[in-house]
Amino acid sequence: MQSYLYASCYCEENIWHLCMHPQFAQKQRKVIWISSEAGICPLWHQRAASSPLHPVWWDYHVVLLVKDGQWQVWDLDTTLALPTPASRYLTATFRDTHAIAPLFRVMDADYYQREFSSDRSHMLKDSQWLATPPSWQPIQPHASTFDQMLDFSSDTHGEIKTLTQLSTLVS
Repeated sequence: MQSYLYASCYCEENIWHLCMHPQFAQKQRKVIWISSEAGICPLWHQRAASSPLHPVWWDYHVVLLVKDGQWQVWDLDTTLALPTPASRYLTATFRDTHAIAPLFRVMDADYYQREFSSDRSHMLKDSQWLATPPSWQPIQPHASTFDQMLDFSSDTHGEIKTLTQLSTLVS
């Protein structure tokens, strides 16, 4: 099993680095930010879950979608296989919660690498880290775009899709 740069609770940075991995150089890649209108979304089969029967309620999550014959999801926080066929990932990770429907911001991985920037301030509360920051430097080629990418009321950075729309895209 190959190793990839990884820091718990910093999925947006993990995926930014994963996009550059040489094994994906000639493949079609998309970055997907996951949240909801409520700003929280349950995801099943996550390593941070208290048990396999329970979801993790993330305020957001970021994964990489790679076309390698079929679309596959690279989620470094999942307990599913790495990678997982996209249709399987969507079915296993998202369940009908009625009140909270997941939304997906889909953008080209090259765009994400160029446009994403974060000062990590979203991980600070009362000057304390909510999770230990990664050992690498923050991704800051320009002013932070983190809040803009997390703003699901705007489609400035990619298209916003529902679970049904994303399932159609990857089928």
